[in-house]
Amino acid sequence: MATYEETKEALEGAIKKWELIYANAGTDEGVDNCPLCELFNYDECTGCPVDYVTNKGCLGGPYLHWYSHHRYSHDSTKTSLTIECTRCTEIALNMINYLKSLHPVVDEMFDKNDKRKVRPDTSDIPEF
Repeated sequence: MATYEETKEALEGAIKKWELIYANAGTDEGVDNCPLCELFNYDECTGCPVDYVTNKGCLGGPYLHWYSHHRYSHDSTKTSLTIECTRCTEIALNMINYLKSLHPVVDEMFDKNDKRKVRPDTSDIPEF
């Protein structure tokens, strides 16, 4: 299980990845170039701050918008996605802001002894 520092470092790496994409200087290769996925994808995203919030991995966050937009607006089946239009730019910026909003979540995920907290069971809460 990843430590607090490893999780924070991976989150910063993910933010940097999306800042480069936003600047048209980087690409999205999904799990193959995501620092969070590199750290947490081995166990179905367990421990990832995105999954901690969504309980659905990236499918619960704005990444699904990015992927779907490329698939349906750009008819893309490429494994390396880049900025292709103004909507791509907007979604990339949303990704940056979303990932930055996870900083306090990482703090919440660990106790003072660097022990990972268990996510509360939310299975009885209806989805909207």
